Amino acid sequence: MISFEKFRTTFNLFGSYAVTSRYQMPEQKQVYYGARILSRFSDKTSFSLFYQNNYMPEEYYTDRNLFELLFHQQVFPGHEFDLSGRYALQRGEMGSKDFILSLRYTLRLNVPTQKKAEFTSLYGNISNLGVEKVEGIRLMLGSHLSVTDLHGNFVFKNIVPGDYVLDIDRSTTNINDIANVTIPAALYLCDNENIFNFGLTEAATIYGMIDYSETGQTGFAQVPAAKEKRKKENIIIETSDGEHTYRKIVALGGYFDFTYLRPVEWKVKIYRNGLDKKYKIPIEHFDLFLQSSETKKIIFNVVKQQTEVRYQQETVRVSYNQNRKQK
Repeated sequence: MISFEKFRTTFNLFGSYAVTSRYQMPEQKQVYYGARILSRFSDKTSFSLFYQNNYMPEEYYTDRNLFELLFHQQVFPGHEFDLSGRYALQRGEMGSKDFILSLRYTLRLNVPTQKKAEFTSLYGNISNLGVEKVEGIRLMLGSHLSVTDLHGNFVFKNIVPGDYVLDIDRSTTNINDIANVTIPAALYLCDNENIFNFGLTEAATIYGMIDYSETGQTGFAQVPAAKEKRKKENIIIETSDGEHTYRKIVALGGYFDFTYLRPVEWKVKIYRNGLDKKYKIPIEHFDLFLQSSETKKIIFNVVKQQTEVRYQQETVRVSYNQNRKQK
């Protein structure tokens, strides 16, 4: 095959020689040759010519063009005409050729058959609020991944708009690093450019105990209560920042802790959990503002009041009747 282009016209010349012994035709020799010329007069007008002298026996069951002329013209945008004439061998014919002349008009409406997918991007930065590094942190947005650069910048590109959840791969941060916003974060990505920034700091801890004691008042006689099997009493400790709430069940005299907390204001409360009224709790809540990497220690006091019996000191008068019956 020989191909070359000149004067905005492409020329393709081809030829082959075959000797076959198939289809009950031994030692059949055949030369195949042809040409195709395509000329573009302008962006709207083109002309093409095709010629081939014969076809291989395998193509007997298809339509075969021997000679074809085609003229294409775009009249207006979306309006096109094609004028063609050709000699062809129809399927199953060997020597009877047909001449076909056709005129085709094409109207291109440019009406979309399906909605074109639109994409958006998410840009953001992780600021350093006292951690060792913000580089190399892996973020996950649905099935998309991004890794922060030296300055904590990250980007997700070619994202279909919609609802997503942004999360951090904690294996790429230090064990005590925590975001200053709620992560995972629910995000809605619109068609325009989307930006989401947050910081990374060190988590805080609340450590405490339930200080249990028993006491009574003097000035009254105290009667030791009969020995009874002491039931294990539990109370509930709750801490909340208004967005997250954590609870723990703690025995009297026991210890508790809340770890991996954001450095914000936390309220710690104690709930009696059915505790008898004889147990007094002087302070039932603490308001704490935690700093980065701080461990705050608190104590709840629980005091059990002793059973008291008060003796009445008044005199009791006793009298009897000595009158006798007169006869």
